[in-house]
Amino acid sequence: MANRTITITYAHGQAKIDGVNAAASGQGNTVADGSHVFNIQKFVTESGLTYKVTGFTGTGDFAAGGTGNSVTKNITQDGSLTWTIVQVTKCPSCGADTVAKNLIFAVNTGVFASEKVYCFVCGYDNSELQQFTYV
Repeated sequence: MANRTITITYAHGQAKIDGVNAAASGQGNTVADGSHVFNIQKFVTESGLTYKVTGFTGTGDFAAGGTGNSVTKNITQDGSLTWTIVQVTKCPSCGADTVAKNLIFAVNTGVFASEKVYCFVCGYDNSELQQFTYV
């Protein structure tokens, strides 16, 4: 059985391979050929900001990409796994978790402005700058 190098990249949280912490983001992880579970927390809060994992992209055995925060792969080659992580906010209309697009941050104010927010729960949609407090 050969050993392979899988480079995992993530901006927030802690990635794991088979339940064990992976190396720091951007560093190589040595895994044997065979089936392995790669995952990361679905939600993580750091410095008062909440982030959500929406899926992954990659190379090698991860080239097809996918959704969610966990994937089981049969490793047969070197590759990379990049977790896609977005910032989560509250919809100003219904309060549901939503994702802001085109974020513009107001430094040291604890709020941010967004050029575009769409809520999948109530359909709230804006095209002007709005202020939202972090979750």
